[in-house]
Amino acid sequence: IDELRPLGPDFVSITRTGGGAPPTIDLTAKIQNDFGYRAMSHLTCAGYTREQIGELLDRAWESGVRNILALRGDAAPGQQTFSVTEGGFSYANDLVAYTKSRHDFCIGVAGYPEGHP
Repeated sequence: IDELRPLGPDFVSITRTGGGAPPTIDLTAKIQNDFGYRAMSHLTCAGYTREQIGELLDRAWESGVRNILALRGDAAPGQQTFSVTEGGFSYANDLVAYTKSRHDFCIGVAGYPEGHP
């Protein structure tokens, strides 16, 4: 953050690398609340159940995070295709709808150029 400060960013987007990486909610909240930057947390379908995503969204909301980038996520390391977590979401549009129903987040998305299957 100290290295970013001289560049004067309008916002900070916190990504999640997958493969068991921790969710980005807490780091996003810290950057926003402690350093004063508008921040956006990436949230993926990969590796989470619907219930776990709900808990992450509630934690984000309670900590003041209002910006979520909703993504399906990539295949797990060593796999060629994405596997749906049992009890989770198959597609980002499902995650977006659930996120909208949970709290009044500003939701960004990223999709594949070939379109939704």
